[in-house]
Amino acid sequence: MKKKILAIMLAVVLAVAAMPLSLSAYDRSITVTINGNAVYFPDQQPIIVDGRTLVPVRGVFESLGFGIEWQDSTRTVFLANAYHAVIIRIGNSIFVTNGVTYGLDVPARLIGERTMLPLRAVLESVGVAVDWCGYTWTVLIRTY
Repeated sequence: MKKKILAIMLAVVLAVAAMPLSLSAYDRSITVTINGNAVYFPDQQPIIVDGRTLVPVRGVFESLGFGIEWQDSTRTVFLANAYHAVIIRIGNSIFVTNGVTYGLDVPARLIGERTMLPLRAVLESVGVAVDWCGYTWTVLIRTY
């Protein structure tokens, strides 16, 4: 009887160990809010790359009132509003805001035909506050 219980327990442990972890940290969805309002990303969701959250540029910056221009020949995105001009080149670990050069921990990249970048450095360069809530996996953007 003891051997039978041990065999059943061993079979259960092996079965559980063989299952894929569908609830791993990287399967969770990331939410982005601006002043408490959720940002909608229709075709490419935010992702985590090398420990950094990359977010589609268009969804966030259009919500913040920036115009966006893409130059395919140089793989460069230009963001501008009345106060700030930002230049970000795909694959480059630096970007320029109002003529000042800043660094990125993870370079901007194209994923699913969308320009993805780590938001904190870029948003802080234009005076916008960014926080991360690890409990809810939410990027919190505040403009006030």
